[in-house]
Amino acid sequence: MSMLDQLIEMGYPCELAKKSLEETSERSLEDALDWLENRRQNSESCKTAVTEKPEPGSVITTTSENKTGDDAISAGEPSGAAGDQTYVKNQTDKGESSTVDDSVKPKEITFKCNQCGKILKGELEVTFHAGETQHDVFSETTERITPLTEKEKELKVQEMREKIKVIMAKKEQKEFQEAIEKEKKRRLDGQATAEMLERRREMEMKQLIEQRKREKLEETEAKRRVLEQIKRDREAKKTVVEQRQTSETSKPKSFSLGNTSDSPYCCLQIRLPDGTTMKERFKSTETLAAVRLWVELNRKDPETYHYPFQLMVPFPRQVFTSDDMEKPLKALGLVPSACLVVTRAQNS
Repeated sequence: MSMLDQLIEMGYPCELAKKSLEETSERSLEDALDWLENRRQNSESCKTAVTEKPEPGSVITTTSENKTGDDAISAGEPSGAAGDQTYVKNQTDKGESSTVDDSVKPKEITFKCNQCGKILKGELEVTFHAGETQHDVFSETTERITPLTEKEKELKVQEMREKIKVIMAKKEQKEFQEAIEKEKKRRLDGQATAEMLERRREMEMKQLIEQRKREKLEETEAKRRVLEQIKRDREAKKTVVEQRQTSETSKPKSFSLGNTSDSPYCCLQIRLPDGTTMKERFKSTETLAAVRLWVELNRKDPETYHYPFQLMVPFPRQVFTSDDMEKPLKALGLVPSACLVVTRAQNS
């Protein structure tokens, strides 16, 4: 709190407080209070005086009393009774002038606090008294303020200094309490920040754990798919081996049109693009087109693999064309069993 704010808080008007600080160069609060006290005492000691001017003819000289009547007459002054009358007249005129001056002289107006009875001089003291005591009922009066004695002045200054000490003590106490509250707030803010950081760490840790769980599940699923693919490949290879063992010869010409079998049925294992397999028994006299149609109607793999396809024998490799669709399975060398693979058509 600045010295100006302290003076205003003590009840001094703002303009007067600024004036006291300017006059004392803002050296200290006590200097400003001393200046205000001296100003108040000077205003109390100053009285309005009305200067009495002597009217012409009111001054009576004593030289005319020693003059004789002839001298007085020769000097143009009244003698005898005439002189006495002139003296009385002048004295009467002087008295009347003094009476007029006393009646013209304005009376000094003061203010009285109706709540405590204190006599105040001027609106400035009324404002100060109202700010200090919270009194608000005043009236004009002609009572005069008794000037303070030197001892009373010293007591007044001492009282003001005691008030300053009380104000400064309250200020220090307030600043001390504010410092304590500020430190408490700082610690609470620090604690809240630490808690927020801890919550953020916990959240990040949970997210990391969930991410690792998802990665582990994905890895497990990928391994499962790989194992299933290996298993299907092994089954396909096993089927091929069995087919080779049951065929009359392992040469490629064994799949020529001349390769026949007496079995009336043909067992086919068909591997789809997603790795799944289908098994079905057909008559040896059915055409390859019937097998293709059966695959289209009964396949369960995802629709993303439902593109134009062709059938082939993986080993020894033989791709069936559109010309082979109307040939019976027996003529294509697929009896009694064979393994077919569904692949994307070359012209798609």
